[in-house]
Amino acid sequence: MFYGVLERQAGRLEYALAGHPRPLWYRGANRAVEVFEGGGSPIGILPDVQYDEHAVQLAPGDVILIYTDGVTECRNDQGEQFGEQRLQALLAEHGHATGAEVVAALDAELTRFRGAEPFHDDVTCIGLSVQS
Repeated sequence: MFYGVLERQAGRLEYALAGHPRPLWYRGANRAVEVFEGGGSPIGILPDVQYDEHAVQLAPGDVILIYTDGVTECRNDQGEQFGEQRLQALLAEHGHATGAEVVAALDAELTRFRGAEPFHDDVTCIGLSVQS
């Protein structure tokens, strides 16, 4: 699970992760892709688990990509996974666009990558773009 609270006026995103892949952050100011900090046990597995809270300060031009592991574990007809490296490269290439456009580009690339192979896990992603 990914849990986040966005303070839109302040541009601050506070979040916690519970077994979810760490979101990717395209930083428009320097056109770099970073991986969010954190981690944690999947929610509901262990009793009384404490989850660390983290925060990032967003700026205009930034894009956050939140996704499930079905994205990176998507396989092509040779059994190769899409992987984190391809996902980061896609965000680096399309990070100047809106979050919705990044998600559309990812959808098109996953369709091309997997060819006739079906998805073997859920594939969900959210793109958040910071406007001025």
